[in-house]
Amino acid sequence: MKARNNNKILAAIICVLIVLTILSATGFAFLHGEHECRGIHCAVCDRLNDLANASKGLGDGIGAFFTALLISAAFLKALPKLFGKRLSVISLISLKVRMDN
Repeated sequence: MKARNNNKILAAIICVLIVLTILSATGFAFLHGEHECRGIHCAVCDRLNDLANASKGLGDGIGAFFTALLISAAFLKALPKLFGKRLSVISLISLKVRMDN
């Protein structure tokens, strides 16, 4: 029971951190999106690029996770339908395998 509660707490903390990352990136972009750029080494432009890359990576990671989850759920649900009847009748005797000692 204690491990289950710890997993729930950890999941909640991760969710809150993801939401805070998204909100802070969006807020920073809204506040500093229309700034006067100072050239090649502009600190605000560098942070905006970093936040865009972090948001893109976070979105790609979440998308890949849900894609893998969807594929695995579909595969596990379809697995008994695909192989259930065929695998239940296959045995060494039905394949006429002789096992001599």
